[in-house]
Amino acid sequence: GFCFFFSSRRRHTRQRSVSWARRCVQETALYIALVTVMIEIYARFFSHILSRILYYIMAVWWGFLIYFLMFSAVYYAINAFYSLEPLYGLLIVVAPSFLFCLYGIINAWKIHVEFVNLKIAGFHVPLRILHLSDLHLGPIYHKEYVSKIVDEIGRLDPDFVVITGDLFDGSLKLTPDMVEPFNKLSTNIYFVMGNHDAMVSGLDEVVYALSKTKIVLLQNEIRECKNVNLIGIDYSTKSGYYQNQIGMLSIRQNKPNILLYHVPNVHADELEAENICLHLAGHTHGGQMFPFHIQAWLISKYFKGLYQSTSGKSFVYVSEGAGTAGPPMRILSKTAITLITISSQ
Repeated sequence: GFCFFFSSRRRHTRQRSVSWARRCVQETALYIALVTVMIEIYARFFSHILSRILYYIMAVWWGFLIYFLMFSAVYYAINAFYSLEPLYGLLIVVAPSFLFCLYGIINAWKIHVEFVNLKIAGFHVPLRILHLSDLHLGPIYHKEYVSKIVDEIGRLDPDFVVITGDLFDGSLKLTPDMVEPFNKLSTNIYFVMGNHDAMVSGLDEVVYALSKTKIVLLQNEIRECKNVNLIGIDYSTKSGYYQNQIGMLSIRQNKPNILLYHVPNVHADELEAENICLHLAGHTHGGQMFPFHIQAWLISKYFKGLYQSTSGKSFVYVSEGAGTAGPPMRILSKTAITLITISSQ
């Protein structure tokens, strides 16, 4: 396959090259698809070290393939005007693809701590919230990674922890030991479902995985903690789901209200009208890998970081996430956990 991609020998006609390329791409795509499905099924039913290694290799390969195809397009665009030797193909395609993947893998494992300070009316005593999102626990991120996250949280000493969806990746059979390290924390932990959590085999499996931990699952309900109301809304693809669930809850105005909802698609002005001062979300991964930042930016009302309502009374914070989906790489994004400190205006 590499020989074809980088060959520019004039004795081949353009028509023959295109036909050969099409057949090569079709056969390669079919092979990759079959192998991917086999590994996905294997990892889903057999949770052990071999399934995790195979899944990791597959995920890295997909990441390499993305950049290989992207730089191949660059190579062919150049080759359309200048006849390049195969060696230049190696330099233009394989080398940058490998370097992008290597950098992305290293960068994804570095945990950055973000600090956000907010002034909101009603917080007479400063509140420290540790915001986690999109850990994607499964074949790639497992118990050892959770321990690393928990150690970092322990040093930050928050009042409580919230996890705004995609705690699980949905690609590996869930077991309680995956999240057991969270029990080392002395603070309360609250969790709402994300789209990947919903991919596992039913709510029962999520509940079972959380059964031996102190993580509290909030499902379209309000829970009081540290003199604030935490509003937890489930993830759903149904149109108008959020509005329907919020409408059925009795949002109290005696205390500040904080919304935990995976998708950042609620306008900050709408939050203010509902007497919600802060919405904590995830889902976008901050784009995770270039060039997917463009897609994430286009389809998300809020992309990453902090946003506020017109009056400045309500805020939305979108975490870039503490894990990755698909390829275990981050390029032009970072793996992050966030300590949010809220005090009165």
